[in-house]
Amino acid sequence: MTNQTEFTKPQAAQAAAVQLTSLFGAIGAEIEANKRAHGWKVTGPDDWADQHEVPAVLMLITTEVAEAMEAFRNNDRANFAEELADVLIRTIGLSHSMEIDLAGAIYSKMEHNHARAYKHGGKRI
Repeated sequence: MTNQTEFTKPQAAQAAAVQLTSLFGAIGAEIEANKRAHGWKVTGPDDWADQHEVPAVLMLITTEVAEAMEAFRNNDRANFAEELADVLIRTIGLSHSMEIDLAGAIYSKMEHNHARAYKHGGKRI
């Protein structure tokens, strides 16, 4: 018999998603404030209609991923961690300024992934 105060796996994941939403909100607000303080544009919900703004930010995220790959190739773990942090900073910043519930999307996507078949899609990697 389990203790009634214990969370089931889905309940624990949902509780974590709520905490993550709060954390992403706080981090996102700090990222946005820092961008404004340093004179950078903060992409907002109205920029969704702009054919260039959101793609430009996505390419900045892609650049950070490429820099993480370069750090990996150079066996530079410290820089690798820094570049992964940059990926998250840009991603959390974008989702916050665009008013997207990233934590909720992560939770939903994880639920979707749990339901997938073993090595779904038939790809090698």
